[in-house]
Amino acid sequence: PQAYEIVKTLRESEFSKDLGKAGLETLAIIIYRKGATRSEIDWIRGVNSSATVRSLSLRGLIEGKEDSIDRRRIRYQATPDALAYLGVSKSEDLPQYAEFSQAIRETETEQDINNS
Repeated sequence: PQAYEIVKTLRESEFSKDLGKAGLETLAIIIYRKGATRSEIDWIRGVNSSATVRSLSLRGLIEGKEDSIDRRRIRYQATPDALAYLGVSKSEDLPQYAEFSQAIRETETEQDINNS
C-alpha cells in the first residue's frame, strides 16, 4: 500500500513517453522480420535491448511466445495494438514491407549457406 503511489507514478511516466528511436527501431525489427528473439534484436541493433523489449511488452505492443525451433527462447511478435499504433491494419501496409522482408530473407539464406 505504501509503494502504490510510487509504482503508479513510475508506470504512468513510462507509458506517457513516446516510444523513441530505440522503441521504434526494435518494433520495426520485430515486424519486418515477422518476429525476433531478444538476442537477434540485440545483434541487429548492436546494443542490449532488454529495456526496450520490456517497455514494448508492457505497453502491449509486442508479445513473447515460445520459439518453435528452440523452446528455450522467446520469439517476440507484434500485436494488433502495435500495428494500430503505427496507423496500419496489417504488416503489409507498412512502407516497403515486401522489399525489406525479401531482403531479410535473402540475407538470412546467405548466412545459412555461409555457416554450413
